[in-house]
Amino acid sequence: MARGIILCGHAGIGKRVLVISALRQFPDIASNFKKIPIYNSREKLPKEQEGASWYFRSEGELNRLSTQRGMVSFQMREGNFQALDLCEFADAAKEAETIAFVRILTNVGVSLPERAELQGVDIRSVFISPISIKDILYLKAEAANDPEKVKAGIIKLLRKKLQDKKHILRRISADRDINWYMNTGVYTIFDELLLAPFFKYVLVHPDTIGEGPWSGNQMTESAEKPFLSFVDILRGREPEHAEKWPDDMFMSKSRIDQLKRNFRPGGSNRLCI
Repeated sequence: MARGIILCGHAGIGKRVLVISALRQFPDIASNFKKIPIYNSREKLPKEQEGASWYFRSEGELNRLSTQRGMVSFQMREGNFQALDLCEFADAAKEAETIAFVRILTNVGVSLPERAELQGVDIRSVFISPISIKDILYLKAEAANDPEKVKAGIIKLLRKKLQDKKHILRRISADRDINWYMNTGVYTIFDELLLAPFFKYVLVHPDTIGEGPWSGNQMTESAEKPFLSFVDILRGREPEHAEKWPDDMFMSKSRIDQLKRNFRPGGSNRLCI
């Protein structure tokens, strides 16, 4: 069956290196791997190649493309617009033995498996999480399922984990200082966690953030488990160590569709457990 992989997770959580390590260590996967470039309105950097990771187009061209069937357009940040061609993604996935792959924003990737253009494709959506289902269930029990207390508990846990990884944050946040992660970044991470239940698989980052766990030849057991699970996903197998979070992990079922339609980055999303 045609197979497509969607990989999402917070910026700096190591998605790129996870993929590079899998391709480097498993040539059989690398030979069938096809990354789908994303259209981007920013200027091409000197070492970048058209069609490798990006198709570079002007904002005006992207606006015109966004009206075409199968184009999913979104704003990456102020002044930077991007788009993904789902027809290109589906066509690549339907090629014999091909593993079609896209790495994209969480709030975009979460709804892609439901798109009509991808019907008939085995879409394996993967979310890299900084905390585990065990962490969240513990916090929910401790807060007696009170939504605001659960949210406060998760934010507190994320702050503590990020505080312990300040040396990593300094390496991956050239344009943001540590205080941004402590005061704003934790809320954007929390927002993405709300969408994790809607992914087919959740892989837990062993160090909360950063590419270190998967960048070397010698991995710890805690890093190897999600890594090998990702390899299984690429091969079309069921991963042994991936988590599946229940749809109503954070909110009532009546709120789920509403959240997916009206997701607002920045910490303003409410839990209704």
